[in-house]
Amino acid sequence: MMLGTGGQHLSDQGATGAVAPSVQSSSAAAASGAGALPLVQFFGSGRGLLQPPHLCRECNTVETAVGALMRTRERRRAAAREAADRIAALEGQHERLASLFRRGHGQGTRAGDILLSHQRLQRARREATLQDESLRGEEASLEAFIRVASEKREREGQRSLEVLRQRVENQIAELAVLRIEAALERQREMVELERRLDDLLAPSVDAQSDERVRQMIAEADGIQRQIEQLAEETRSPRRGRRKPA
Repeated sequence: MMLGTGGQHLSDQGATGAVAPSVQSSSAAAASGAGALPLVQFFGSGRGLLQPPHLCRECNTVETAVGALMRTRERRRAAAREAADRIAALEGQHERLASLFRRGHGQGTRAGDILLSHQRLQRARREATLQDESLRGEEASLEAFIRVASEKREREGQRSLEVLRQRVENQIAELAVLRIEAALERQREMVELERRLDDLLAPSVDAQSDERVRQMIAEADGIQRQIEQLAEETRSPRRGRRKPA
């Protein structure tokens, strides 16, 4: 059974920010598979490539974008603390139930109670992962705008290099599109794995034997590890795609 501390779980994800309504709605959209934006909407078209990304419509200058980026990073750090505390509490509760059940001193503790506790723990981990990815997406968009806007300022003073630099920008944009497409594919895989996890845990607990409950928990842990591996690949795309299981 995959246990650990909330801090350990979140340390693999990096610091996250406070849970804002926009982040919660983004997480819900990602879980339903509806959170992916068309690439044209993400990047814009023509001169739109040099406009602020959709996550920060009020960012009209590099300075305002930097301010928004700092606020988003602070939200990530605050959410990291909240998620770590929540997951640590659930892990402690789950470990106590499992320990009582193994020793036969559960005083009414059933295998179903352990499974329900396990579901709550896994759900909290998935929510923390989705929230982390949503906030990191906001940061990436702001960083991209700051980078492109800064480069545009430099180009205004070097008109003779406009053609060459435009060619380089197009290549960078093409690479960015490929990276976004890969990220969206990983997101779709995560959603599918989460659906498999929900389907696995959907049958009535009372109808399952203790052995089947243990098998279900083991299978759920395996799927959760795949979800976390996809999340790690999203955070560190340079490490390459995972090998098929």
